[in-house]
Amino acid sequence: AVTAGKLYGLDAVKMNHCLGTAGSQAAGLWEFMKDGAMSKTLHTGKACLNGIISAELAKEGFTGATSILEGDKGFIRAVAPEYDLVAVTRNFAKPYKILENSFKPYACCRHTHSAIYGMQQLVKEYGIKHENVSSITDKTYSTAVNLTDNPTPQTLYGHKFSLQYCIAGSLVYGNALDDIFTEEKTNNPLVKAMMKKVKIILDPKIDTEYKENPEKWIHELEIITSDRKIYKKRVEYPLGDEHNPFDIRRTDEKFRMLTEQHLSDEEKEQVLMKLHNLEDIKNINQLFV
Repeated sequence: AVTAGKLYGLDAVKMNHCLGTAGSQAAGLWEFMKDGAMSKTLHTGKACLNGIISAELAKEGFTGATSILEGDKGFIRAVAPEYDLVAVTRNFAKPYKILENSFKPYACCRHTHSAIYGMQQLVKEYGIKHENVSSITDKTYSTAVNLTDNPTPQTLYGHKFSLQYCIAGSLVYGNALDDIFTEEKTNNPLVKAMMKKVKIILDPKIDTEYKENPEKWIHELEIITSDRKIYKKRVEYPLGDEHNPFDIRRTDEKFRMLTEQHLSDEEKEQVLMKLHNLEDIKNINQLFV
């Protein structure tokens, strides 16, 4: 809503109405986790749509609640029995929060990413083959366990919230991109057998670290091979985090992957060239010409 409002050039009064309308549409409940429904992707897409609509309405003079956050019947009091209103503007723009955003290299729950990255690093460093693995132990924090310790996911979307599948899939297939979350890949007997070798453990020490610093999404992997060798890897920040950032090459690779079904190779490279020189583009529509 704020981004769209800025692009529309809304003044302070209209921006306030824009936020009032946007806040009235806020949701994002997690009940979908129970049956692996697709709601999570709707949350972000619909929130962006609601924000744009809110800005368009405000631009045309449509009014919204002027105290949608802090009002007696506003958003904050509706969802938080205890709250700190000053936190809304504390350290504003120091830095802008967008500079702390993460990029997701894998097409699954972010709480699985440190484990996937750790598995890929182990394979890269030691040449581990899935056929030689006897067991995999993943020690991690409470939120990761609560959301993603799912040894028997029942839906494709549920596999994106299964540490067992994400770890096993990244070992067998070498990645955790969209193409491993298909009927064929998730039903592969080889992956199902590997999932049974994955044990998830809530580690009190790691959980304490996480609660002291919620930016640390720690996973400690231990692989035991058939010849009884032991390999370990600890990952504190998932790949794409500001503490473990993407380089531009990996960002470009993700763009190419996501546009595989929509753009030709030539079109991909043309768009990438424009994106790399975004500061020289005067009209955003030029990206798609």
